[in-house]
Amino acid sequence: MEKKKIFLTEFYHEGVPHEGPRIIAGDFFDAEQKAKEYDCSVVGVLDIIVDEDDFSMDFKLEQWNRVLH
Repeated sequence: MEKKKIFLTEFYHEGVPHEGPRIIAGDFFDAEQKAKEYDCSVVGVLDIIVDEDDFSMDFKLEQWNRVLH
């Protein structure tokens, strides 16, 4: 399974920059090719680091096991 990254993009409308679509690609070159199809530019890569001590499965399950009436 190929590792993918999430690339952030931007586009300009009437001279004002706007956040563009996120592109999932294996590398920067592929992301740039996809961005051209949407007339936008790649501006970065989304990085996230999750510490297992801060985000445990027990905490996640507690959030989803709530009962709303």
